[in-house]
Amino acid sequence: MLTDMHNHTYASFDGKQSVADVCVAAEKAGVGIIAVAEHFDCDARGGMEHFPKHFEQWLRDTEKAKREYNGRVQLLRGVEVGQPHVFLKEARQIINAADYDVIIGSLHDVSGGRDIYFMNIDDVDAFFEEYFTEMLQMIGTRVFDILGHIDYPVRVLKEKLNGDPSLKRWESLITPCLKALIDNGIALEFSTVLSRCWAETFGIEPWLLEKYKKLGGEMVTLGSDGHVPELTCFGIEKASRVLKDCGFDKTTVFVDRKPQFILI
Repeated sequence: MLTDMHNHTYASFDGKQSVADVCVAAEKAGVGIIAVAEHFDCDARGGMEHFPKHFEQWLRDTEKAKREYNGRVQLLRGVEVGQPHVFLKEARQIINAADYDVIIGSLHDVSGGRDIYFMNIDDVDAFFEEYFTEMLQMIGTRVFDILGHIDYPVRVLKEKLNGDPSLKRWESLITPCLKALIDNGIALEFSTVLSRCWAETFGIEPWLLEKYKKLGGEMVTLGSDGHVPELTCFGIEKASRVLKDCGFDKTTVFVDRKPQFILI
């Protein structure tokens, strides 16, 4: 069965689709289990404001969609908490606000609230040392179930990486993060976003997946990070094949914050 644990709706500040749109996209793509995980970015720029404003309506819409698509698509719901280690109290408040299926932890900013998408990065080595060091700190909070898009900065670093999207150069920084995920029972996300931007690679590089597996990692989720209908479930079927080629025969989903394994 195909699964997709990372998508957004209008309840995210940058989401441009309804909950029903997500379910329709899943059905069209043959995805049997899909999650909406809305943005709650722990920053001082207003990232914690949008989701609470739409929270009650979102709860009603997700409940309605669960009923309407029952037997066709299993809809799960959750939150993508950005930088939970920065505003841990606020992160815990939103995490405890409902009975979610899944919490994704992501690093969209680095220390000082600097948004990676808009940073002027001169020294890419120094940046990645800061990024993965802070990621390790975030994992240590243990408040989330899935580490979102470990390769997130690659999306905006084409020139600084000289057109080479590989993170192999920073393996020594990535390995402690992978070990921490395993030690804390947190899943690794295989995001398909890079396959639709300049990098044209397909999600996490095989060496990184194989490294994770060699270290003892078993829990890998798939996520298209769809914000609009046409990109929801994008690349999930191919991602499943890539994952299988790297030695995994199951993907992971979370239901009621508990992992379940789904055969590929």
